[in-house]
Parts: sequence; structure tokens; C-alpha cells
Amino acid sequence: MTAPQSIQPIPVVIFGYNRPNHLKQTLDALSGNYGHQDIPVTIYLDGRKANDETNATDNTIKVAENYKGKSLFKSYRVITSKHNRGLAKSVIRGVNEQFRGSDKLIVLEDDLVTSRDFYSFMCDTLNTYEADQIWSVSGYTPKINLPKEVGEIFTSTRANSWGWGMHKENWKKVDWNYTNLNLSLQNIRLLDTGGADLKIYVSAQRRGLIDSWATIWCYYALLSKKYVIYPVESKVENIGIDNSGTHSRRENINPNFLVKARERPINIANYHGFNKKINQDFLKNFDISPKTSLLFYLSFIKSLLHAKKQ
Repeated sequence: MTAPQSIQPIPVVIFGYNRPNHLKQTLDALSGNYGHQDIPVTIYLDGRKANDETNATDNTIKVAENYKGKSLFKSYRVITSKHNRGLAKSVIRGVNEQFRGSDKLIVLEDDLVTSRDFYSFMCDTLNTYEADQIWSVSGYTPKINLPKEVGEIFTSTRANSWGWGMHKENWKKVDWNYTNLNLSLQNIRLLDTGGADLKIYVSAQRRGLIDSWATIWCYYALLSKKYVIYPVESKVENIGIDNSGTHSRRENINPNFLVKARERPINIANYHGFNKKINQDFLKNFDISPKTSLLFYLSFIKSLLHAKKQ
């Protein structure tokens, strides 16, 4: 497989916590990417939780520090936190900091293994499609049956956080105060255009049951009326679906999400426009059970009745 002819570099930000073996695989894969010598890399490592008596956090820092001085990347910086912020606060804070010095970023977490052409694909796509054309770019694609005439990339209304990139202009449009998330009937219909599960996550976020930056991010993607670009075959594998992470329990994962990262040359100009049928098939990966849907609407109606009484 031949390397891409030229890459206009974009900084890569990696977020990690207490999984040293996963982080090592993430860094090894990224350092094997085409153009890795031109990548400015910054790693944010969250601090130890108060009740954590293991050495996993310290070992993760050691893994990250071991890559210093190896000249694998254009620049390499490790930023550690003394306190445990949690993934949501870490990502929001870290991306905000990095956008001060760049108008485009590529973001990974410590359980994402990339194909050798992941970085070139992300850079080419972000450097080709402007902020007013797309919401974000995903390097990850779940299993989906696509028609042969789809081209080499496709778009969806659903954003994905397993290896993504975007323009600063779009990131700055997100209001990270989840209490401002509106669950009106109109917004529920909007959320359903990005997957049936989003209204469940937004409801849980509003009630403080989860702390997910990606839920808010997906919501604003829909508000923007912009699409997310995906490669026809995934350039990212999530190796954290092994019960080691906070939100990725293997027994709860759709089998279609268990894909390998594949290297495949892509002509990003070979895009045939938004396809409603493809998007509908894509969103089936995020379907919820009839029981879950019924319970949600019963709770929603109950909240409306309660509000009228006040």
C-alpha cells in the first residue's frame, strides 16, 4: 500500500485515564500512520480517583512518558491532572485549550487503534470540507451494508466520538451546560433524526444520571443541520469494548460496532451527496427497544402533566 502524496498536518489530541496497555496500542498505531513525523501530539491524562488504590493511573503516565524523545511525532506533550475530572470535563477542557492554537483538531481516546491511513484521511477531509459544509469527520464506521454506488465516503446526521475531527468554528457553537438541553416534543423529534437512543441519553443527562460530553455534542450537530462524514470502511477499532472502560461494556454493545480498522485508499472527492436511505440504515445501529421507548414517553408525559400543575 503506497503512502498518500502529501498531508497538511492537523494536531492530534489524545485523552486517557488508567489503561496503560490500551494507550500503548493507541500510540503505537498512531506512530505507524503515514505522515506521523508531522503530527503535533498532545495527551491529556486524567488523575487518580480518590478510592483508586491500583497503579493503573501511574502506569498509564509512564507509558505516555516513554514516547518522549523517540522522534515519532513532530511534537509530543503529556499533560497530567492532579485530580480526577472525568472524561466529559477532560475532553471539553482539553479541546478548548487546543483550539486556542489551531482551527482544526483530530481527537482520539486511549482505546482507539487506527489504520495507517487514518491520519491522512482525517487531514484530507478536514482540509477539503469547511466548517459551513460539515459538522465533523469520523474515522470510525460501524458495520453497515452500503450500496456499491455510494462512493468512498458517506454522510449521516449522527456524530461519532470514536476518532473524530472538526473545525473550531463548529466546536465553539456548543453550549456545554446540559441543564439548557430542551426536551420539548419538537426537540425529541429532532433527536430522533440522529438515532432513537439520543433522546434517552439527553433525558439521562438532564437528570444527572450520566455525564457525557458526546451526548451534548451530537445534539448540537443536529441543531446545526450539518452532516458528519464517514469512510465506507472504518479506520478505527475500539479496543476498549472489553469491560475496561466506563461506557463500553461488551455485553451491551451492538455487534455491528465490533469492527477492525482497515487501510484503504480513499478519494474524498468521490462523494455522492447525502443519501436518506443510507442514513436510515446507519441509524438502525442506534435503535432502542419498544419497551425503552414506551417508558421514555410515559416519563415524558408525566413530566408534562407535572409542569402543568405547577
